[in-house]
Amino acid sequence: MTTNFKTKLANVALRRQTLERLKQWADVSQWQQKTEQYCEYRLDGASVRHGWVRAKQYTNGTLWLEAQTEQGLQTMLAHLNLASSAPSIRPSGGAALYSANKPGANNTGANKTGLAQPHALASALPSADAIIGQDESGKGDYFGPLVIASCLLESQQLAALQQRGIADCKLLSNAQVLQQAEWLKQTLGPAAWQVTVLMPKVYNQLYARIQNLNTLLAWSHALTLERLLKKQQVRQALQGLTPVFKQTTLVIIDQFANASVIQKQLQPLGRSMRVHQQTKAESIPAVAAASVLARAAFLEALAALSDLAGVRLAPGAGDPVLNAGRQYIRLHGAAALSRVAKTHFKITEKLGARAMV
Repeated sequence: MTTNFKTKLANVALRRQTLERLKQWADVSQWQQKTEQYCEYRLDGASVRHGWVRAKQYTNGTLWLEAQTEQGLQTMLAHLNLASSAPSIRPSGGAALYSANKPGANNTGANKTGLAQPHALASALPSADAIIGQDESGKGDYFGPLVIASCLLESQQLAALQQRGIADCKLLSNAQVLQQAEWLKQTLGPAAWQVTVLMPKVYNQLYARIQNLNTLLAWSHALTLERLLKKQQVRQALQGLTPVFKQTTLVIIDQFANASVIQKQLQPLGRSMRVHQQTKAESIPAVAAASVLARAAFLEALAALSDLAGVRLAPGAGDPVLNAGRQYIRLHGAAALSRVAKTHFKITEKLGARAMV
């Protein structure tokens, strides 16, 4: 699900020269030209930085631009030297929209929604042929593991993700998350994703030693990135390819702390990459895919722990979690909480089990 952006503009005489300028846009590796009723042309493309993009030139003079993110729309407008011409942008439903109308033309197709605006990549972000997105799951869940996922997307894969409806896992049901994760694994192949699962016993041991959640997160992200990059090295060696991904690939991590925190934890291959942290980065397709992979692994691990415990261990940190914790303690004792829960959470005190774990 995406937030859309739309702006209405006075007459812009672009037409065929717009077609040629769009084909020269370096952010899009390949355009598909299609036919559509009442259009002189329609172009569909994909960008690793911005997701899918689309341009329609109607015969009545209306230019209609669409993009998956606001930044994609703004970058397309800038490429066409139209950025200063757009007086306003406001949310609407379906895609990021720009309409350049001749005077008196109707502007249709806006379906307003209350969705939050996705955070756009800074315009200064360097270009890349592929993006590695990373996200975590389980950070705020008392029961279950901490999971970090890393996902590499190349530009030619974006259209398939768009058609499949891959989105931030928070916008999907648990069933959808599990289905989408399986599709991602099958479609992208094993060398394009990596998941690190820190089960509660290991998580608690690491936290007791590190004593800082952000540092633990940074270490886990760095480890996951390193494992994915090693997979890519092996894949490229087996295929006889020159290992150029260090120069052509951008790493984007959903920001959780100051940039220096993760920079200190990067391992040898990770230190050679261009690594950026971005708040609300799930609007970027690679990060959205990583969020789905991470949440799916978390849900699967939580279900397995529930089966072993004989208790339905609820996600989150609310009243259902307290009730499950009390039931678990009655069955297994407070000392066993470290097998299924992140015991540094305040919930452990509410359960009266702090001294026992």
